[in-house]
Amino acid sequence: MKQELDTGKSVVDIAASKNVSKKDVMDVIAKAQIEVQFEGEETKETEEMMEDLLVKILHVIEYKSN
Repeated sequence: MKQELDTGKSVVDIAASKNVSKKDVMDVIAKAQIEVQFEGEETKETEEMMEDLLVKILHVIEYKSN
């Protein structure tokens, strides 16, 4: 993946080339972050955090280095 990122592709570009949707990438990253921070416990707070995370994740996964 690093090699593909180095060519200027975004995480979204790489995922799409492997038939993985942007939403799937975002969901996996957000869920992993919440599991780490909240030890897998789902609450109202984690739902709100998920919404906030999705906005931030979108910026990261769409970034292109070139």
